[in-house]
Amino acid sequence: MKRVLLLVLLCSSLLVVSSSTTGFPEVQYLAHISVSHDSINITCNADFISQGWSGNGTTDDPFSIQNLDITSNVTCIRMANTTAYFIIRDCQLESFWDEDYAIGYNAVELCNVSNGVLENCDIYGSASCILLIDCSNTEVRDCRLRSISAHGLYGIRLQECRILENNIPQSGMHGVELMDGNDIDFADNQISDSHGSGVSIYNLSRCMVIDNAVSSCNGHGMRFDELLDSSVFGNSITLNGAYGLCAYAINSSFVNNTVTENQGYGIDLEGSGNTLYGNIIGGNGISNARDRGSNNTWDDSVSLGNAWDDYIGVGSYAIEGEAGSIDRYPSTVPGVIGPALILMVLAAGILTISLLYFLRKRVRLQHMQPSSNAKSGPLVSRVSVWLRNLAVPAE
Repeated sequence: MKRVLLLVLLCSSLLVVSSSTTGFPEVQYLAHISVSHDSINITCNADFISQGWSGNGTTDDPFSIQNLDITSNVTCIRMANTTAYFIIRDCQLESFWDEDYAIGYNAVELCNVSNGVLENCDIYGSASCILLIDCSNTEVRDCRLRSISAHGLYGIRLQECRILENNIPQSGMHGVELMDGNDIDFADNQISDSHGSGVSIYNLSRCMVIDNAVSSCNGHGMRFDELLDSSVFGNSITLNGAYGLCAYAINSSFVNNTVTENQGYGIDLEGSGNTLYGNIIGGNGISNARDRGSNNTWDDSVSLGNAWDDYIGVGSYAIEGEAGSIDRYPSTVPGVIGPALILMVLAAGILTISLLYFLRKRVRLQHMQPSSNAKSGPLVSRVSVWLRNLAVPAE
C-alpha cells in the first residue's frame, strides 16, 4: 500500500511539472513546484519593501523574487525606475493572449532598471518574453524563452548588460534583438527556429558575441548593423534560411566561427577595418562569402586564414564582392576533399592508365618482332614479367 501511495504522489508531481511547462518543447525545465502568484508591478525601490520581498537591495543581500508561478493576461513582472539590487530566480512566467482585445503581452518588462538579475526561469510570452529598456548592469542567465508573436528577448539602450546561457527554441520574430547600447556580453545562448533572424543587433559597440549556437531560423543566423569595436568569436551559425552572418561592422573581429549550410551567403560583410580568420565556412547556398566594404582583412596577417569548402588547395582565396578582398592563408575544411586534391588524383590516374597502355603496346610489338632483337629484348622481357605480375595479359 505504501508503495502504491508513493507511486501516485510521484506521478502527481510529474503531472504538475509537465502542465506548468506547456509550450516549451525539447528544453529542460524547472523541477521544483512554484507558488502561484499574481502579476507583479514595481515602480521604485520602495516597492520592494512595501510588497514584502526579502533582502535589502545590496549586492550581498539583493531583493529576491523566486519560486513563483505567474500566469496572466497582462505582463507577469514589470519593474521600472529601480537601482536596488534584485534577483528574479526559479520562476515560471506566462503571459497569454488576450482574446477580448486581440493583443499579446510581454512576460517580463524591465525599464530604466539597474543591478538586476533574471536567472533560471521558464518564460512564455504572447508578445516578447523579455523586454529590456534603458537597463544597466542587468543580467539574463540560464532562462528558457518562447514567444508566440515577437522576440525571445528585446533590448533597447542597454549598458553593461549580460545575456548568457539562455535557450530560445522558437520566436515569432527574432530570437534576440538588441538596439543602441554598449559593453554587452552575449554568450553561450542557443537560438533556433525563429521566424525572423536568430540574432539581430543594431548600433552596438564594445560587445562580445561568443560561443552562441544559432540554427534553423527563417531569416539570417546573425545580423549586425553598425557593430563597432566588437568581437564575434566561436559561434555556430548553421542551416538558416537567409545569410549565415550578415554584418555592417567597423573595427570588429570575426574569429573561429562556424558558418555552414545557410541558404544565402555564408558571410556578407560591409564596413571597414574588420578582421576575419579561423572561421570554417562551407556549404552555403549563394556563395561562402562576399565583401562589399573596404580595408577588411580575411586572415591574421601572419599565417592563419579561414577554412573554405571550395578552396582548391593552392594559392590565395578570392572573396566575392567589389572590395576585392583575398584570404592569403586559406585552408580546406577538415574532412572535405578539396578540388585541387581531386584534380591531382585524376591526373595521377590518367598518367597511370597512359603508362600501362604504352607498356602493353610495347610488349605486343615486341612479340611481333623476331626474338633476336637484342637491343629491346631485355627491356621488353622485364616489362613482360612486370605486367604478368600485375595480372595484365599481354596481347
